[in-house]
Amino acid sequence: MSTIKFAGFATGTSVTIGGITVNAWGQVEGGGTVWDQPASAGVGVSLSVARSPIQVAPEAAFVSVTLSGFDVNSPTNVALADPTVRDKLYWWDFGHGEIATAPTKVIEMDTADGGNRTNSRYQVGPIGTHVYTTPDVTYTGRVAVYEPSSGKWGQGTFTFSTGNPDTYYSGSATLFVDTSGQHSNAPVGAQTFTDLATAFAALNAASTPHRIVLERGQTHNVASRLTYAPASGSTLSFRVEAAPGNGALPLINATQSSGADGDLFLDATFENANPSASSTVFSNLEMAGTWDTTDESGFWDVKLINLAGKSSEHAVVDSCDLHNANRCVSQTADITGVRNDRLRLLHNTRMYDWSDYGWFTDASRTAAVGCRFTQNPQSIVGGDKEDPHNNHGPMRGPFINEWIIHACDIFSATGWSAASGGGRAIQPGIRAFTANTSLTYGRFIVTQCAVESPGVCINPVAASSSTTAVPGNILIQQNVLVGGHQTDSIVASSTGNMTVRWNAMVLPDCARSLDFQGFVKGSNHVVHTSATVSGDIEVDENDFINLSSDSGVSWFNEDSAFTGSIEVDRNIVHQPSLVTPQVTYAPLSFTSMFTARYEGYRDEDGSAVDTATATPTSTPRVAAPATGSAALDVGGNQVAGAANLNEDYRAD
Repeated sequence: MSTIKFAGFATGTSVTIGGITVNAWGQVEGGGTVWDQPASAGVGVSLSVARSPIQVAPEAAFVSVTLSGFDVNSPTNVALADPTVRDKLYWWDFGHGEIATAPTKVIEMDTADGGNRTNSRYQVGPIGTHVYTTPDVTYTGRVAVYEPSSGKWGQGTFTFSTGNPDTYYSGSATLFVDTSGQHSNAPVGAQTFTDLATAFAALNAASTPHRIVLERGQTHNVASRLTYAPASGSTLSFRVEAAPGNGALPLINATQSSGADGDLFLDATFENANPSASSTVFSNLEMAGTWDTTDESGFWDVKLINLAGKSSEHAVVDSCDLHNANRCVSQTADITGVRNDRLRLLHNTRMYDWSDYGWFTDASRTAAVGCRFTQNPQSIVGGDKEDPHNNHGPMRGPFINEWIIHACDIFSATGWSAASGGGRAIQPGIRAFTANTSLTYGRFIVTQCAVESPGVCINPVAASSSTTAVPGNILIQQNVLVGGHQTDSIVASSTGNMTVRWNAMVLPDCARSLDFQGFVKGSNHVVHTSATVSGDIEVDENDFINLSSDSGVSWFNEDSAFTGSIEVDRNIVHQPSLVTPQVTYAPLSFTSMFTARYEGYRDEDGSAVDTATATPTSTPRVAAPATGSAALDVGGNQVAGAANLNEDYRAD
């Protein structure tokens, strides 16, 4: 039987066999593909597909896996810890793909190693998430599951049919907006409008599913919130999209300059109505506020898409540009149970230059695939929390049931918390589990992303000492994580049940003072847990590349309160600036993965950036033993025991 090659973060391992390209670091030795492996006797893989009731493209699929017949199977209660999140490998083929153009640094990673993260047809991880954008097609999706401890394989399939929006919203159910008044591209029978506000009023008044279609290449200025709160309807649809074609995206400007809450679109579907089915879609739109992160001018408090607590259960944001706002996408939810069917999926969407968050989410089941969350490198670091300063980072999820982040480009450069010397702490690239919640064992999966933050890259940590840590089922796999001048941990967690594997984690060669702008950093770590919630932690087969001269960096650290089991194994630690490495396994090969963008700390007074704290553009890279290394046998495989726990690799 074919086996999976476990080589940590190796390059060039993506291959096309039998017409299927296997994801980077998922090569099958001996031929065939992961989906061709015969299922082991007695093994079962059951797939459950959640989707909106309207079922019209672009349509989100959220695919859950239930396993049987493996040595370790899915728990019978979703409130329990789920070891199958961590101890299995999953490869998804959704039967349909598009090349995502939003995640620029992930595209660079693919160029470097021949991966296929930007093809949305493929995904890794224990939960499948996909947006089907082509109408009138029935797709067959599949997953391959491998249990390394037993060598058992399992296979599962599902079908997914997409409806056609032109059929579903035929005739007067389409509200077509053309500011020129020509309406030459309007569908037959559509209602026609010359301004968005009037069309939106018609959408709100409709008691059956309607949609708004905007002609491409036109601009709409909106001075006050557009709230979707229909009076009644058994099935409702809050849908705004661009007309078909290749023209420029319709631009919707939030022109508010004063006042309180300045949402552009507020989804309040359930405020008045109690529909049995509903769906929200924003597709191929550009939305912009007036906030400028480089001088902190403009209106601070615009949320471009606000999916509030009583909004639609199902929402898709597909191929949009969202920028210069307080929050690009804000998702809050009334969560009263352990699970519900609230689906929120962002696909191929760019979010940048925010004052508060690029993406704030506490929806039950939410995902981002092939998206970009990037702050302007010229941004002022921030000032006091709230208005009128740059405050937070790319994304935060206080309440999480299932949160999937796959093939996304994430960059943080701003923050608000102050130290004694007046400096501001850069926010983490990703913050999760930050709030108290009755939900237990949230699933938090980050795979094949490019994450850059001068502070912490991934931070599943309670918001404060008064916030109870949430038990986690956390998988951080196959990412390139780049720290910076403020980094004391690249991954920092306050919960157990976490696996960190096959990542490249890099510290730059820049000024890393232990007392920068009043921040007393203390000891530094690559992975750190302050968990008071017990649970296993595994840190396996990662690259840590310390390009700084900081010798006080430890690979892994846990607080004394942590009571779970810990496995730290086969991690490459490369520290070329240190005088005495532990072990030399020269030669090494290096691959640059993408171009770093942090230009240095820029204080709140708007002064020039401190270039000494900048991340050199060549920092993001991976290292691997090259041919001739003592760590490899004649076949190029890792020698048993070589690089076994915190060994240093250093090329002479």
